[in-house]
Amino acid sequence: MARVIRMGIDKLIKILSSYGLTCILLLCLFGLTFWGTLAQIDLGLHEAQKKFFDSWYWRLPQIGPFAFPMPGGMLVMTLLFVNLIFGGLLRMRRSMRIVGIYIFHTGIAFLLIAGFVKSTYAVEGSIQLYEKESASEFQSYQDWEIAINELLAEGQVKERIISSQEVKALRPRSGTTFTNDELPFDVILNGYLRNCRPMPGTATSTIPAVGGFFLDPRELETEPSANFPGVYVTLKAKGVHGGPARQELLWGRQLRPLTLNVGPRSFELHLRRERFPLPFKVTLVDFRKEDHPGTRMAKSFESDILVEQDGIEQKSKIWMNNPLRKGGFTFYQSSWGPSNAMPGTALYSVFAVSTNPADQWPWYACIVIAIGLLIHFILKLVHFIETQLTKIHAQKEVLPVPRSQA
Repeated sequence: MARVIRMGIDKLIKILSSYGLTCILLLCLFGLTFWGTLAQIDLGLHEAQKKFFDSWYWRLPQIGPFAFPMPGGMLVMTLLFVNLIFGGLLRMRRSMRIVGIYIFHTGIAFLLIAGFVKSTYAVEGSIQLYEKESASEFQSYQDWEIAINELLAEGQVKERIISSQEVKALRPRSGTTFTNDELPFDVILNGYLRNCRPMPGTATSTIPAVGGFFLDPRELETEPSANFPGVYVTLKAKGVHGGPARQELLWGRQLRPLTLNVGPRSFELHLRRERFPLPFKVTLVDFRKEDHPGTRMAKSFESDILVEQDGIEQKSKIWMNNPLRKGGFTFYQSSWGPSNAMPGTALYSVFAVSTNPADQWPWYACIVIAIGLLIHFILKLVHFIETQLTKIHAQKEVLPVPRSQA
């Protein structure tokens, strides 16, 4: 039995380390890139990336009753990493002549690990600031959360969050109840829509209206920031404050929060983009934009910012391809607005913010790959020169002796 198991393991390792599997996986990467690029036209960059590259599998367009599953980016890259470890490092023959290949494969493995760390732990969002404005948090591009703020004395606020993971788990035709021992009411969410608009309800509407409005579903926009979700909310007071449940709507773009009074306590509910705190405060000191001559098209734009942490201030300048890195966060100059602003109108600057533990790992991996290739090419050159010198010496030894010297 042990022999059979050992033979099965050896066979599996042989398959995982084979060049044939490498070729198949590279063809799968080509297919993912091809289909993912085409899908961006209809789905947009974020949805295409989520469907093809951040998934374990995806499905081809349905042909009759069949919808064939295909390997996604996570599965392909995981198998490629395993193939690289077994075939490119463990089972490769040991020789100083291929030490460069070992280093090269190590760099590629490091690059794959960097991609996994980024997809698992990286957080991305943005900050929008007018001049003299400050921020100590940034918000997500596409993830939404529900904030329940209790208004306390002296303008203080106690915040409780229904997380973006819980919001994303909601479905259009299902309801979920959220309860908290510190809250005098339960929150029942149902009818969640990823992109919608509140519309006035009429007598002919097929969807029940709440407060004279209902949520009209819309197709997802290709740009995630253009999608505004909505959800039907039922607020049910507990205990002595119990009474008839209150039904309301929450929409991602509504100007005023939903307010609720339960006894002497006051609350506000917001459906908002997920927010992440920064360990420092960022202030936009100055924003400059230069247009192409004779047009209103931006040629370049840059921002002077002030970063304040623990009473220490640091001035920095951010422009395209010149980000600010501080405390594990990276700030890029990504955009500006309003896009239709007339001369003299105040402009705001938009910074893309990311926190990624593997931010610099691809750079280090490329250095390791370059070193491995350089060592391999140098060793190949030395071997070629030695071979040519050996051939020259061999030819000299077999040359015939001239007759004049015989």
